[in-house]
Amino acid sequence: MKHWLRAAWCACALVVGCGDGDAPSSSSGAGGASQAAGTAGAAQAGKAGGLPAGGGGAAQAGGAGAAQAGGAGAAQAGAAQAGAAQAGAGGGGSGGAGGGGGATKQSTGLIVVASIPPSSAPPDGRGLVTASFLEDHTDPCKREVSGACTLSRCPAASAPGAAPPDAGTITVETSELVASLSPDSGAEPGTYAPFTASKSLYFNEDVIRIEAAGGDVPGFEEYLLTPRSVMFNKPYTKPGETLTLDSAKDYLCEWETAGDEIRFSVSMKDSSSGSAEDVDLSCTFDGVDGKGAVPQALLAKLPKKQGSLSLSARNQVVVMAGKYAVTLRALAPAYGPTGLSITTEVVVK
Repeated sequence: MKHWLRAAWCACALVVGCGDGDAPSSSSGAGGASQAAGTAGAAQAGKAGGLPAGGGGAAQAGGAGAAQAGGAGAAQAGAAQAGAAQAGAGGGGSGGAGGGGGATKQSTGLIVVASIPPSSAPPDGRGLVTASFLEDHTDPCKREVSGACTLSRCPAASAPGAAPPDAGTITVETSELVASLSPDSGAEPGTYAPFTASKSLYFNEDVIRIEAAGGDVPGFEEYLLTPRSVMFNKPYTKPGETLTLDSAKDYLCEWETAGDEIRFSVSMKDSSSGSAEDVDLSCTFDGVDGKGAVPQALLAKLPKKQGSLSLSARNQVVVMAGKYAVTLRALAPAYGPTGLSITTEVVVK
């Protein structure tokens, strides 16, 4: 994964616990590939929710509709995952073993808006906006799919390449504030420095307006409903505790019924193959189900070591800007019974 994209993802992980599947990377994070370019059912979510009709309204992937796409390994999961996703990269349905993204080249983008309310990050919450774009890239990851979950192994680093494309100044407007991201503000030419805020960017049932002025990537404007934060009953750990995952059996997640996608992600580093890899097991569940199983078949293939766990609710829409499929994603944290957000260390045994 290119280091400037990894840096943006790390910032996201610190704020809301993004799994690698949420990484804006050229090495697609697994299963975070959960949205295809909009399903018909999800397409109506924007209009039904009263959103203005934007260029990607028909691609609204709120909650259940897009959730299954990631499981099929044909969806979008980061600036680069989008390409692999729409090419049907890696995997093809429950239990399918996935290869890399193949030779199909895609042009994609990812804008992530994450918010943590004051209840878990006093006094005023926290917020983050990241943006990244890739042109004509291929997916280098190896994937295996089972049900709603995907196991990915991606090269931990890639050789420096040409400056990535940009979409000009990006403006994100919520009920709480207006954020602006400028190209070339990141560590390398063409990259966007993350926008961070010491307050929540939005609360439940808010509407986000995202506008790109245009550059290498044509300009666009779209509206996105924010996800509702979700309370998890399992997994749940107290601050400082480590969660143990038994790879000999399925792991059942349980949460209070929600209408958005529910994301479970375990991420870690591994070099047992002789080269450094980012390993990620990500699942995208339908929030209305209230529960979802992480299959033993994939847990057994995780390295037996320590990693990080992240849980979240998310809503997203895919817009087409010229040849670029751009995912606009809003994240909300998962909580335990005490009201604290859940992002913890995990050990696989």
